[in-house]
Amino acid sequence: METAGTNVVPLPEEPRRIRRRMLLATAARQRLEATAPPRGRAWINGREVGGVDPRFAHLSRAHD
Repeated sequence: METAGTNVVPLPEEPRRIRRRMLLATAARQRLEATAPPRGRAWINGREVGGVDPRFAHLSRAHD
């Protein structure tokens, strides 16, 4: 016995539509990679790897 969600048949898309969607997705990924900052930060033995990021330098200051 089938459930309601399993009897859906995907219809084939037009080749031009598929190509356009792929080109748009590729262009969006390239724009994102060109403008995105490096991801993540890492520390080894309490020191930031790759140097200190000036955006977060104020967080390392201690105030007693």
